[in-house]
Amino acid sequence: MVATLSPITARVQKLSDHVYDTLCDAIVSGGVEPGERLREAEVADALGVSRTPVREAFARLEQQHLLEKDLSGAYFVACWNTEMLMEVATLRAALEGLAISLASERLEVADFDALEALISQMDAAAERNDYSLLVSLDTQFHVYIWSRCGHRLLEDALKTLLPQIRFFVRITPP
Repeated sequence: MVATLSPITARVQKLSDHVYDTLCDAIVSGGVEPGERLREAEVADALGVSRTPVREAFARLEQQHLLEKDLSGAYFVACWNTEMLMEVATLRAALEGLAISLASERLEVADFDALEALISQMDAAAERNDYSLLVSLDTQFHVYIWSRCGHRLLEDALKTLLPQIRFFVRITPP
């Protein structure tokens, strides 16, 4: 896994946020597998950063249940059990149910056109068996609806849950 990481050169955002984004994307997109050990020093070297932003990113990923720390302090990509899968699925369903309920009162013709375009692209991706693109388009579809619910805190809560949703989708393919 570490060999596939590229050094970070852009400094637009806080470095620990950039490290977090890079590692989170690697976890939820399949660049690293559940159960794989991540070593702070190796990740820092691969990304060309000090260990401090890596340590901060590891802590955030652990809070989101994407990394697990064993008794020795070693970090591993999470291996979710059925209980965790159910928690993510039920929380997502509850929050998205509210989001679509609120959004349905606010959607306009242009919104339906945009959503139909995404559905058409998803159908085409499914026909080509392009699961990665299908997941990306599905995420865009849901985020679009969240953005139309008119409830900033709900939208923020769903965006905070997005890494867990993406990880859930990756480890539970159709």
